[in-house]
Amino acid sequence: MDQFSSVVDTIGVKGHHYTAIMVAHVDKEGNEGTPIELGEWKINDDGYPLTLSYAGKSSVCDNKDELFDALTDFISNTSIAEKLKQTATPE
Repeated sequence: MDQFSSVVDTIGVKGHHYTAIMVAHVDKEGNEGTPIELGEWKINDDGYPLTLSYAGKSSVCDNKDELFDALTDFISNTSIAEKLKQTATPE
C-alpha cells in the first residue's frame, strides 16, 4: 500500500529561515516522491507561543487547546486537501 511521508524540516530561502511542514508520497517499494510544503511552523524557545501558517492564514497558539484548534483547521483546509491529493498522485 502506498503511504505518505511527513517531514518537518528547517528551510532557508533568501535569508528567511523557518520550519516547513511537508508531505511526500511513498510508493509500495518505499520510493519517496518530491515533498510538497504544506505550511510553516515557528516555535518559541519556551514552546509557546507558536505560529502555524498555511494557505494565507496564520494562527498564533498560546496553549495546547489553541494548538489543537489550529491543527484541526489546518487538516480540514481545502487548500491543504488539494496539496495532499496532488501528493497522492505519484510523479
